[in-house]
Amino acid sequence: MSSLSYLLNVEQFLSHCSQSSGHTFNAFTELLANLRSPETRISTRKFLSSLHQAWLKREHQEQFYFSFVTQAVKTANGDRQELLLLLFPSIFAPEEWSFTFYEGLLRYPAEEFYDRLVVELGCGCGWITLAIALHSLPKKIYGVDINPRAIICSQLNLYLNALDKEGEPILDQEEFTLLERVEFAESNLLEYFFVHPKPLDRIIGCIPQVLNPELEVMRNLVKQEANDEFLHSLSNYCEKQGYVEDQFGLGLLAKAVEQTIKLLRPTGKIILNFGGRPGATVLERLLTRRGLEIRRIWETRVRQDPDTDISGLVAIEKATGHRFEFFMTPRGNQPISAATAQVYSEHGGEIFHSVAVYEGILAYPNWLKQIFAVLEKPQFQQVKNALDLTENDSKVAEERFYWLASLFTYLDNCSHFPYGLIEGDFGLRERIVAYFRNYHSIPWNNNNLVITPSRIEIINNLLAIYEPQLVTVDKSLRSLIPHHWQANHESQLIETPRTTKLLRQLMGQLKPSLVITGLTPFEMLTEEPLASLVEMAEKIGALLVVDISDNLNLSSHPANNGLFEYLASRTLPSNVILLADLIKNRLYPDISLCIGVTSHGELRQDLMRAAELTYSRCSWIAQFFYQQLLEQLLYFQTPRFGQTTIEVTEPANAADFCRLSRSPAVTQAFKHPAIQESELPFTAATIRLDNADNCLASPVVLKEAIAEAFARQEITKEDTAIDIPLASVFAQRYQIKFLDQNHLLCGAGVSSLFTAIIEKCRQTQGTFIFPQGAYGVFRAALDFQGVPVKTITGRESENFKINLEILEKTLQSTKQPWLYLNAPLANPTGTYYSSAELQAIIELADQYDTWVVLDLIFSGLEFAAAKTAIDLSWLQERRQRSSGPILMGGISKEFAAAGLRFGYLYSPDMAIVKQIKELMRTKLPQSTMYAMVRFYEKLASRDAGLQLHLENQRRYLQQRAQLLTTTLQESGWTVIFPEGGLFLVAKPSAFLGKTLSYEEDGKQYKTVIDGDTITRVLFSKVGLNINSATWTNLPNYCRFVLSGSETEFQGALPRIREFYQKFAH
Repeated sequence: MSSLSYLLNVEQFLSHCSQSSGHTFNAFTELLANLRSPETRISTRKFLSSLHQAWLKREHQEQFYFSFVTQAVKTANGDRQELLLLLFPSIFAPEEWSFTFYEGLLRYPAEEFYDRLVVELGCGCGWITLAIALHSLPKKIYGVDINPRAIICSQLNLYLNALDKEGEPILDQEEFTLLERVEFAESNLLEYFFVHPKPLDRIIGCIPQVLNPELEVMRNLVKQEANDEFLHSLSNYCEKQGYVEDQFGLGLLAKAVEQTIKLLRPTGKIILNFGGRPGATVLERLLTRRGLEIRRIWETRVRQDPDTDISGLVAIEKATGHRFEFFMTPRGNQPISAATAQVYSEHGGEIFHSVAVYEGILAYPNWLKQIFAVLEKPQFQQVKNALDLTENDSKVAEERFYWLASLFTYLDNCSHFPYGLIEGDFGLRERIVAYFRNYHSIPWNNNNLVITPSRIEIINNLLAIYEPQLVTVDKSLRSLIPHHWQANHESQLIETPRTTKLLRQLMGQLKPSLVITGLTPFEMLTEEPLASLVEMAEKIGALLVVDISDNLNLSSHPANNGLFEYLASRTLPSNVILLADLIKNRLYPDISLCIGVTSHGELRQDLMRAAELTYSRCSWIAQFFYQQLLEQLLYFQTPRFGQTTIEVTEPANAADFCRLSRSPAVTQAFKHPAIQESELPFTAATIRLDNADNCLASPVVLKEAIAEAFARQEITKEDTAIDIPLASVFAQRYQIKFLDQNHLLCGAGVSSLFTAIIEKCRQTQGTFIFPQGAYGVFRAALDFQGVPVKTITGRESENFKINLEILEKTLQSTKQPWLYLNAPLANPTGTYYSSAELQAIIELADQYDTWVVLDLIFSGLEFAAAKTAIDLSWLQERRQRSSGPILMGGISKEFAAAGLRFGYLYSPDMAIVKQIKELMRTKLPQSTMYAMVRFYEKLASRDAGLQLHLENQRRYLQQRAQLLTTTLQESGWTVIFPEGGLFLVAKPSAFLGKTLSYEEDGKQYKTVIDGDTITRVLFSKVGLNINSATWTNLPNYCRFVLSGSETEFQGALPRIREFYQKFAH
């Protein structure tokens, strides 16, 4: 202070402040330092009073780089008080925008801000911050601004109004001064509070909206020495923030709202001033789509500054069709567009726009905060732009907020999307059991349940497993019977009315072995109708399938009925299966699941085995959705203890409770190692290198695509047009040009597509030809459907690739041949077929009118990057033939996303695509299709992050293959080193022919080691499970999985060595 003697001399100070803005700012900064010091505070405040008086007396006040204004405000006791405000050229003076905002704030009672923590965004000179402090007596109100000179200015104004002219503190009615209630800080929006976190109660702001969204603003801290013009624009800035609202100049407001969600107390509010040029719909959507419940507090019209250029808005109108809102009079109700306003203004007319104050509160604040905690992360930025939480129905809104919070948190934390359990996710089954126990007192346990995509799969598999001689079906449920089964078994299917009395008569007379029915609403009122059907089914030895879908509504206030009373009072009979399609959710009606309930353990096991060989698994998304829905319903329920549960019976076959037995083909299929090896007594100590799942990380962009699919409010048909991105991927990877969308079919995983292909083969009385070493589960699936299979043997010296001579001999002896190829990368050998090799195979197949099914599921996993693309353009030339080819692919293997259940089928032959489509009964939800479109767009555009992920995955798999190969070779195994994929095969050469003992089911056995028995001995002796030679269909070669978890893979290596050391000699 002493070094600047002019500070104590008013005339010298005024002279100094006429030199430049920088001189002025520095001088006032020194004054502020003196005000902060208790020793100099009084004298400095007196000096400011003298300065103000001297300035008022000057004739040419504009010569100074500062000014004073007064602003009338209301105090807590309702009195009028004049604020004395200092201004710099870079600071906004109180004007119409801020007046509107202040008027809106005054519409609240003082209690709105009383004793609360309040923040004003864009405080400028601080007058509204000071006004709220005087009027409402908050515990603390913070004024923040990005302009560093605004903060110096506002702090000076704080002292000007907290102290009287003599420098004495001015006390409010609670004996506090403004210095105790008010604080100012430099901050880009609310960033100050991320560094200095505080539980904020109210966030208010009058943030300007600049019409030019291209305005360049420095992202780093702005220097106080910047010129006035730049600092003024800074206070009014709206650089592109990466939000949809940027095009309306609202990006900064959008950013402020999202920061508010994180910092605001759950009971807090945000109150913002909006310029109405973009229109009320856009303004309100900015808030509601981010999960705020809104209320318009105040609105008025202000004159548009004629010097403001609105040509940017005109350009937006031309480009997008959106219409901004201007008015020709201050009280007009008919808006005009920016284009009209520009012309009218150029011809001398005055134009106006609305200014409104909106209040927003956090709807479901905890879930909302959880949602944005995920979306603020870089990998989910695109999702944030798609997010729309606007909901008019509060019940739907509650479900959606909870669902999105759960989904986004899971996506943020999950590694990949595993297959999951065949019978359905354990957590989902536990919650279903809890729901029926808590709401209906029904004592089920999770081993009574099997979860399927729909009722169709259960009914279809029951028909396939047991081949009933006579089936009766409720006429309203006939559509659940596959069309091809109805066509082939017309005389074995009897349609019945949904009336218990008539159905009992038919059952007694016809004695069907399978009865499929439902109950009318009237019959649901008492126990008797279901009890009488169960009694009759037991009497005639029939399996009774009762559909209760129409009577089940997952709700916190479910209606009880006779059916549930019956189920609550007794054990479910073993000859009864209950079916319930979960199809009544209001949020996503196309996401459905079916609950199958049975007390018969072997029947449930048969349904699970059939699932493995048909649709494989339910979608993870659908299961997780219903798990969260049930979690919400169970949240306030008290667990009920002491209830009994249904005992699960374990007879050897369904024949012991009804006149049904498995067909020979099904029995043979269920004996395949693909089924048997998955039913071993695994424990937590078991190491499984037999699980075909890719347990490595899924790409981040895939998680982002799923999140975006649910973040959106609406999905159009165009949004789910996957043929365009898939066509690009096919062109890049295979040089195949898609014809049109009629040549493409999508399904719930490759398994469901292949099941339809098998049925098509059966309809043509065809025979499938499988190369040695092809996918074991598909081989068993053909047995399950009763389709004849021939195996092409290969030569070990050629890594079991298809031999053309052997293939031709097989084709010559086969009528209606269908050839399955897992290529260009084969499973499980990891052998790679070149374009020339595949062309030779398929041209040979063409000579015998062979349908060729080319399974591309492992494509992209080739260790050598150059092999991830292959020229298959020559396949296009086959489109004139009547036999395909059919190409299948999906996301399960390369992208570690088997649980999402998405696969595609493509053929140049549109007719075969149409025929296969008719055999598929279920459609993928819109959300799944949207996510896949977004993901394949990223893949087609060669997204840098995605490409790096895939490159790292291939390198990691290759490293694992090398490590496992070394371990196996050192432990007596002969290895076929893979060229890619998730597996390798190896032969236990050092053990073949040896006799070893092992334990199974508590008994000791001795066996001669071969490619099958080695797996049982490994499992018994060291707890390591691998796939047998029968699974691989390769002589003495077993399959080892490379893509398991790190724990499983690393844990397997010492067990392989241990087994060799103990038993090789």
